[in-house]
Amino acid sequence: MFDVMLEYKYLKEITYAILDETLPDEIKELRAEGFEALHDIILAYQKIGLERGLIAVVWDKKAQFINEAAKRAEINEILKPSLPAYDCYADEFHVKPKYHVDEEELLL
Repeated sequence: MFDVMLEYKYLKEITYAILDETLPDEIKELRAEGFEALHDIILAYQKIGLERGLIAVVWDKKAQFINEAAKRAEINEILKPSLPAYDCYADEFHVKPKYHVDEEELLL
């Protein structure tokens, strides 16, 4: 299913990333690659029929993280799925890393 609003957001963010004259070319390219990868993830969520409102929130939050990123390691962390980790020895869940998106956890 094609979502016009999410496509608009993708095109807007990638355009701003590329045309931002205050950033070095390396960061522009890095952010553009991050938006392309996030777009692919969002399209996969849409394809399997996940809830559109939550998908939009995930896009907005992860896009904001990408706009603040300056290193490839940050982009890689942002693009990872937001899943809690269970520590069976301590019998507890660990969540809320820096780039965790609660709405993505709900989707997955």
